Amino acid sequence: LTLDTIERLPKFRGHLFNWYDTRTLEPLAPQYISTVDSGNLAGHLLAIKQACEELRDCQLFGAHTLAGLADVVEILRHEAELMSVARQRTEVVTAKHLRLEIDACAEIAGGKPPETLSGWEALFNSFHQHASTADDMLGALAQEHGIGNFAEIQFWTGALLRQTKELARDLRTFAPSVYPPGAHLSYVIRSDWAAPLQPELAHSLDRVGSPARMSETYDTALTELAALAGGAGRDSSSATSGQAAAPEGLATLNTAVEDAALAVNSVLSRLSSLTQRCEEMFEGMDFTFLLDAERKVFHIGYNATAGRADDSYYDLLASEARLASFIAIAKGDAPQEHWFRLGRQLTPVDGSRALISWTATMFEYLMPLLVMRDYDRTLLHQTYRAVVGRQIEYGAERRVPWGISESAYNARDLYLNYQYAPFGVPGLGLKRGLSEDLVVAPYATMLAALVEPQAAVENLRRLDREGALGRFGYYEAIDYTPERLPQNQKRALIRAFMAHHQGMSLVALGNLLHRDIMQRRFHAEPLVRATELLLQERIPNGVPAAHPRAEEVLSGRLVQTLTGFVTRAFDSPNLPTPRTQLLSNGNYSVMVTTSGAGYSMCGSLAVTRWREDVTRDNYGSFFYLRDVRSGAVWSAGYQPVGRLTQAYEVTFSEDKVDFRQSDAGILTHTEIIVSPEDDAELRRLSITNQSSR
Repeated sequence: LTLDTIERLPKFRGHLFNWYDTRTLEPLAPQYISTVDSGNLAGHLLAIKQACEELRDCQLFGAHTLAGLADVVEILRHEAELMSVARQRTEVVTAKHLRLEIDACAEIAGGKPPETLSGWEALFNSFHQHASTADDMLGALAQEHGIGNFAEIQFWTGALLRQTKELARDLRTFAPSVYPPGAHLSYVIRSDWAAPLQPELAHSLDRVGSPARMSETYDTALTELAALAGGAGRDSSSATSGQAAAPEGLATLNTAVEDAALAVNSVLSRLSSLTQRCEEMFEGMDFTFLLDAERKVFHIGYNATAGRADDSYYDLLASEARLASFIAIAKGDAPQEHWFRLGRQLTPVDGSRALISWTATMFEYLMPLLVMRDYDRTLLHQTYRAVVGRQIEYGAERRVPWGISESAYNARDLYLNYQYAPFGVPGLGLKRGLSEDLVVAPYATMLAALVEPQAAVENLRRLDREGALGRFGYYEAIDYTPERLPQNQKRALIRAFMAHHQGMSLVALGNLLHRDIMQRRFHAEPLVRATELLLQERIPNGVPAAHPRAEEVLSGRLVQTLTGFVTRAFDSPNLPTPRTQLLSNGNYSVMVTTSGAGYSMCGSLAVTRWREDVTRDNYGSFFYLRDVRSGAVWSAGYQPVGRLTQAYEVTFSEDKVDFRQSDAGILTHTEIIVSPEDDAELRRLSITNQSSR
């Protein structure tokens, strides 16, 4: 279905645009092509192509099947411990009974994989019985003690039941020895007239195999069954009553084998089709227009709406575009010279050296490693280890979990969408301001698991303790930047899931748990093998090291002493020197003094009149208040009326200014902010009558 949708999407020279309307599938303006995203798609298309070819010869059921069941059972055990179900009981069901059922499932999942399809049928039936009983027990406990207390563990019990049912359905589809019920080979085996062939036939049909092997087995079996049916027909005139029924039993079995053969051949046909479609999609992607012919490096992207490429380039080897560069060279869309035009400036890292990147994100360094091999004693290998080591060290310096990359952070737009930006480690990147933010993204740890698996597991556990693990995996990020934290909070959880970060995490875990499976698939492609020498570049000697933004490395180590909001509070408008606050969204700006005066500007246009006069300081935008009984008039701030009130307080925060004053039982609170989305300012006046009038 995914490839069906991708094939329907409008493209430009074989490339997908960055944004589409999910309802109409029409590209959104500007119609933009990202070099990085296209390179990632092309590389993973090759991996998927090889995976489809590989699946033809993979066992349908085996140790991997039991491992999948065991994972969910282990989650069930964990949830049972968290919910302290051992102390819960009803009149007929106790938590001990529940634990026994979960343990029974664990014992089955931890056993030896059956060697026959009928053995798998028995296993799935037994497993489903125990899982179903556990689910019923949880329902009884939930009804007695409250559904909310058991929602999480019931979710995973349901997931286990669905998983078991789907496996049993696949078994019934592909295995004629267990489908349809009553058509088992045991009936045929009891027939004396076909004794020489039946044991071999039964064994072959009950054998666990790959789709390709099972297809061959079924074709052979159908030929043998046809021969048996012919022999039974010739002997039917002298057959006993039991033998006379043999043709009917053979017909039933023959139908079951035909159905299974049809299902297996359908899978093989789909795999072949997917392989071909991935190949065609890959070959259709033309990278030549993304390459600057003079510089021999790639543009950041191409604006198809404007018909021009970006004026910025990917010119560093340590960038997320490394996979795109490799693919383009392998396809012949870029010369090998392009690879050696990429910058290789090195920076010292704890006794080693690493390639410098632009923003020092884990994404830049490690994302291409999802499919590209890491060769020992090479420049890239040294960089991977040094960068992950520096990330771990930086997390320890800042006393937070490690793993910094581009991600969402604790700021929202007008529609409450989280904002997104690249974050990195000072000392590894050329970009300014890397020490100003502290945002940890769990997917960065997943990527680092390819380099330092043990340290990554320990960090994931720490992230779990920080609250970053939800039902569907790890959340997008944790923001530790003091200026963006709610008061009295040490962290802000970014409770969001981004598909591409979850996808990277899954691929990284797949590589870790299955011996670099996606890397092996990618490098199984002939054109990749012909180009992989580029990844084996040795470590250069005698190259002078650089120290990018050395001052930020120092400030990053010192900033851990800073906590909380940077706010200023004043209780008088009359100060020896003026105190001001500037609010801005980058174009629209508001300046406010402690007296309530100031100015507003949109770009270079003055919205309000202002004079730099500290003696009067009475220009700006003001609220006036009037007591209709007494006729008294005053302003929401000290200016422009210039009247001192009984209580006066001004607070300058990062994102707003607050004026509070009280006089004669009337409390006023004025808030001034600048819209982050539009060129506008908002001023809100709240009036509270605390008098008896």
